[in-house]
Amino acid sequence: MAYVMSKRFIRRSIGSASLLASALLLSFGANWANAQTAQTYTSPTDGFQVDFPGTVKVTPQNTNDPVVARANYYVNEGTTAVYAIMAMLYKSPESLSSESLSPFNNYKCTTTTRKTLQFAQGQALQLSGINCMGANLSAVTNYYIAGDWFYQVTAVFPPTDADGAAAQQFLASFKVANAVAPVVTWKTYTSAADGFQVDFSGAVKVTPTHHKNLPTSPVRETVYAENGGNFTYGVAAVLYSTPVANFGPAIKEAFAANKCKPTSQSSVQVSSGQAAQYSGTDCLGGRQSALVRYFTVADWYYQVSAYFPPDDADAANAAHFVDSFKITAH
Repeated sequence: MAYVMSKRFIRRSIGSASLLASALLLSFGANWANAQTAQTYTSPTDGFQVDFPGTVKVTPQNTNDPVVARANYYVNEGTTAVYAIMAMLYKSPESLSSESLSPFNNYKCTTTTRKTLQFAQGQALQLSGINCMGANLSAVTNYYIAGDWFYQVTAVFPPTDADGAAAQQFLASFKVANAVAPVVTWKTYTSAADGFQVDFSGAVKVTPTHHKNLPTSPVRETVYAENGGNFTYGVAAVLYSTPVANFGPAIKEAFAANKCKPTSQSSVQVSSGQAAQYSGTDCLGGRQSALVRYFTVADWYYQVSAYFPPDDADAANAAHFVDSFKITAH
């Protein structure tokens, strides 16, 4: 009865992060006009917005990295300063590692400081240095991890008051824009055999599980799952030979298997049977949130699970999935 959906969110080190440092070093020497008035630049493709002080050049990067889906380099080059962003989409969630920060060493600053930044969508850290690149230049890079996204936001500039203020304005303006997240298209999925319907946003894998005919075993169990890379939605439909007993303790044990920090627990009103909902953060050994709703009616048990990054857009999509579940038989 203590069923829990499996997850494979493997954290990989970020081996392609040196792309930004290499591209930024090449930017100096460009004879562009002085920085213009900062204007808000939005990238719906890469999910961020920032105030660039002039023209922005966008260059797709060929990473040749099997764990990177794509990478784009955004740069504004002035005669004395460069402002740049590397936006990288990974095929599974990432975490900041020493390897992801190592490209800052390419600036060859004589002194480097490090501090953690507040960032609601994930992890963020800042490295800054002086006397960089063999010249009287300062460099600051903010690193952000948000689900499968990795961003490096860099300013390299002369250490004058005006240039320092412009660099800080650029760095402080960067936002991961949940509002420009891809639009989710929901499609109602119906299982006549297991008596339910639910909205999935992508391909559904159906996995039957066969049990020996023991008194305590289910007659049958089927898992319906959508793996979206940084999220998983699933329904486990289990038919027992007798009505489910000890529903409350059983689902408490099932949710505990997620190893979450619990955030809420509540009963759910249903026309027949019983239902309850649990939620938590930092689940399954990673930075995933979980929203799980449990149902039992007659001899049936359903577990409706969403595992997702702790972002507003992802949480809203997870809630839609769980709320859409309906028992259509029994």
